[in-house]
Amino acid sequence: MEFLSNKIYQYTEIAALIAESAIDRQDRILGLTGTSSVGKSTFSEIIKEQLHTLGYTAQIISADNYLKEEFRAGTNFWNRLDGSFLRPSHFDWSLLKIHLDQLLQGQAYEKECYVRGTGWQTRTMIEPTDFYIVEGLFLDSVEAAEYMAYDFLISLTAEDRLIRTLRLERDAYYRRTSPSFTRTEEETLLEIENTLRASKSYRISSHWERYLKLNVKGNYNATLEIPDKIL
Repeated sequence: MEFLSNKIYQYTEIAALIAESAIDRQDRILGLTGTSSVGKSTFSEIIKEQLHTLGYTAQIISADNYLKEEFRAGTNFWNRLDGSFLRPSHFDWSLLKIHLDQLLQGQAYEKECYVRGTGWQTRTMIEPTDFYIVEGLFLDSVEAAEYMAYDFLISLTAEDRLIRTLRLERDAYYRRTSPSFTRTEEETLLEIENTLRASKSYRISSHWERYLKLNVKGNYNATLEIPDKIL
């Protein structure tokens, strides 16, 4: 299947190519990064479904769950009382690496997890599978690169105006459907600006050899930037 950089593709088409490539190359750890609301969770689920369709087990590991304790804050995920925004140094990349190594060795682990609108009360047992999709902010950062060794890294990007639209739509949906979701529209607007600032404030590592950039055009489609020898 040939993909061109100047054509818009549906997520399912791109995910199918990524899943097939992961199986062929035995890429067990896929990284999927990008700013908040760009569609990381959605695209991760589609890749996972493609791997399941091809007969393999896969699970999504959220980097959100590795926010250091001193930066956590109830249902709003992180403590922004000082007026700052999230940075790569706020995440425990070394612990994430330890847990991924355990999974690759066939060992399960238990981890407290953030649930949107609920907070940090949930502890989850993470079991080994064939493939792992690590999704979250700053996975392509210099700080993450010190510890992380993805077999394949995917970056989702979008224009700021689209990020604002997607985030407002997402939080409005949760307000309608989840009684535990307490974030106000004012808080959403503040977080949008903070996350957009954060996405432009960190240093991206240059050492990723297998890297794919997706330029998001809507909820379920994107154009591709395909470097040589990527897939």
